[in-house]
Amino acid sequence: MKASNPILALLVLLIFTSGVHAAQMFRFDLQSLAYMSTAVIEGDVTDAQTVHWVDKLTIKITKVYAGDYKTGDTAVVGLSAYAKVGKDAQATEKFGTGDHLVLFIEPVTQQSWRDDAVPYWPVASGLKLIVDGKVTGVEQTSNPGAYENTVDEGNAADYPQKVADAVKWAAEFHKAIKEKKNDSKWLLEQLLTAA
Repeated sequence: MKASNPILALLVLLIFTSGVHAAQMFRFDLQSLAYMSTAVIEGDVTDAQTVHWVDKLTIKITKVYAGDYKTGDTAVVGLSAYAKVGKDAQATEKFGTGDHLVLFIEPVTQQSWRDDAVPYWPVASGLKLIVDGKVTGVEQTSNPGAYENTVDEGNAADYPQKVADAVKWAAEFHKAIKEKKNDSKWLLEQLLTAA
């Protein structure tokens, strides 16, 4: 009986420590990003600062897909744990002045960010970079580690329609879920089609 105690201890140790490491942050599809966002904007970074370890970007908006902003407005968006692939495969840079971004944003929750005049941040993985007619999305390949723009999301010419379609779907789904929140059959059907 004593011989099984070390094995039992090892099993218990493996079970309880298997979840100790940090999980990777999620990368969501366009529909999910649109659903989670309060605004979806596209524009150019005109100013970038680092304030208390937060990259504070000012965006001159060139297109509004969802939300209360207007084309020509500026938005301030904070980034934490986002990095742009650098010229060297092993290097990363901060997103900054001159970058053209599509952002799926929501209001920040930390008071410290609000105190630093950073009202919005991207929903998880809600940043797309457009360079040379190509769109790259972000993913986290290891944790700890940043979201990096390593996901090829296609041609920039086609991308606005994809974002617009996702925003339309999200608006319709928000409306449907509000109307049918007590319809368990409909909710189950939505879960099954999403799986």
